[in-house]
Amino acid sequence: MNINSSSLSVIVPVYKAEKYLRRCVDSILAQTYRNFELILIDDGSPDNSGSICDEYMQKDKRVKVFHQENQGVSSSRNLGIEQAQGEWITFIDSDDWVDADFLEKFQIENAEPDTFTIQGFTFNFENHPDKDFLFSYYKGCKFPISSDKEIAQYDILRNGYPFAKLYHKAKLQQYHIRFNTAISIHEDHAFVWEYLCHTENIKLVQSSSYHYEKKEGESLSNKNYPSATWLAASESLLASLSILQAKCHLEGTHYLKETYTSYGLEQTMKAIYCINRTNYQQVVSSARGKYLLFSQFFLTKTPKQKIVLYLLKQKWSNRLLFFFIHLSNILSTNLRIGSHNTEKTRPL
Repeated sequence: MNINSSSLSVIVPVYKAEKYLRRCVDSILAQTYRNFELILIDDGSPDNSGSICDEYMQKDKRVKVFHQENQGVSSSRNLGIEQAQGEWITFIDSDDWVDADFLEKFQIENAEPDTFTIQGFTFNFENHPDKDFLFSYYKGCKFPISSDKEIAQYDILRNGYPFAKLYHKAKLQQYHIRFNTAISIHEDHAFVWEYLCHTENIKLVQSSSYHYEKKEGESLSNKNYPSATWLAASESLLASLSILQAKCHLEGTHYLKETYTSYGLEQTMKAIYCINRTNYQQVVSSARGKYLLFSQFFLTKTPKQKIVLYLLKQKWSNRLLFFFIHLSNILSTNLRIGSHNTEKTRPL
């Protein structure tokens, strides 16, 4: 096979992955669909990941390896896009693996540039296989992106994982769709949504051949990010969502409110939770600028959120507003700690 004639480029960002990397790469090289190149991006791994990548490149001509100083997963994926020679691109994470029919399920020979092909996948819990479950196991179907019922029925906008999807390289180049290296949270979702903005049809594949490894103790809610990070993620998501709500004909739907709440406005709310004396001007101004969106789409779930929205509505100075929001954050934290301690000391 002439590697330059590959129909598909499989991009795998690699960082501190020596424990899982062989499982991942072996599963890709064992695919029943053979006309692909495998691009491994070693993002300055301090372990043996880079050497393992080079080892596979020596053994299989389909494997290409690129080494760079550590710049993050978004930079790695972007480098993979630039180096890809295939007409189509798919992403696989280095700690995940795929069944032998994963690439074949995309049916590359029938793929169309204006159609976004999406597979379901399996959540595999490290050390707890009893918890494994199928995520978005779709029935095979195709529909225009303007079909609001199907968009909501299959929850398309909430599936922001970049893997188990097929991207057209020319479209990525034409619209310069890349992972935003300026944000470190929800950058995957922003990338998928930007691609959706330039898509006309959705094709869902009845497959769960991709296995996403959920690590022990891994949770986005356990990570702390500064307000600026949350705001940057919010801006990126809202920019695409403002286009998709019209493109998908979602105006007036509850699904649109759910999506705005979870992906765009919730991030601004979390920025408010991280407010302090050095950033309150930026955070409050940004949140007030989104108040119309909050009033139209945000589904409040907690008393704290209701208090914050009430305070944003008031025509107070940013300094006074900061004082009350900061106070509500302190009270909320104390109440949560008190409730937790009560649970721990409750007699059996």
